[in-house]
Amino acid sequence: VVGHRPLETYEKTKIGEEWSGMNELQAIICDQVEYYVAGHAHVLEDNGSIGSCSVRQLVSGSAGAFPRTVQQPHPGNFAYEESGFLTMDLKDKQVKATFFNDQGVELYQHSQRYQ
Repeated sequence: VVGHRPLETYEKTKIGEEWSGMNELQAIICDQVEYYVAGHAHVLEDNGSIGSCSVRQLVSGSAGAFPRTVQQPHPGNFAYEESGFLTMDLKDKQVKATFFNDQGVELYQHSQRYQ
């Protein structure tokens, strides 16, 4: 599932931000989808699973505006405070999510098999 706002982010200006429809979205996707990809927060993040859900959230929000800082220590799997982007490759029941900086240099990769 792809959406604009993250369910959870550690970008300092967005931590704890709640929005209309947030709880409804989480109820719909929680334990029903593998990934939720969002923007809005001006960082790159892999926060792992969100709350008690099995959905893994990836944030790619640092391409169109000035990047911001993240809470330290970052409790997720990966965070990057500069411009960059995310690609996802789904092939042969394998998903590969790769974060790159604005120069195309790979920063972090997550791979997982799915059913």
